[in-house]
Amino acid sequence: MKRLALFLYLSLFANPCLADEPTLQCDVGPVTKALGNTEWLAYSCRDRSSLVFIAAPGSPAEPYYFFLHRWNGKYQVQGEGDGNRKPVIAANAQIRALTTAQVSAIVAETMRAAATPKAN
Repeated sequence: MKRLALFLYLSLFANPCLADEPTLQCDVGPVTKALGNTEWLAYSCRDRSSLVFIAAPGSPAEPYYFFLHRWNGKYQVQGEGDGNRKPVIAANAQIRALTTAQVSAIVAETMRAAATPKAN
């Protein structure tokens, strides 16, 4: 989990669009989402409006991630990785089609998941 948090943190610095927000943390969650007929782990960010989708372990889309964030009043999607293109393209289309209400619902899900004690 620490590797994942470090990856998310460093990947945000690599994105020039986010240079104004270097402290954005996307480690709330995860919840599993089916996108493009594959499973993705969804994490919300501490700004409560951005999401990161990481291809679940064993997924044909692995390794790949998407970052969904608001920029100038609109949601933007950025992705990176070497996963199988077919499920990545399908997931990209579904993520781009998310409404503000759907994004808010996923953020709420991740927050509930983060607040739920994990079984040992």
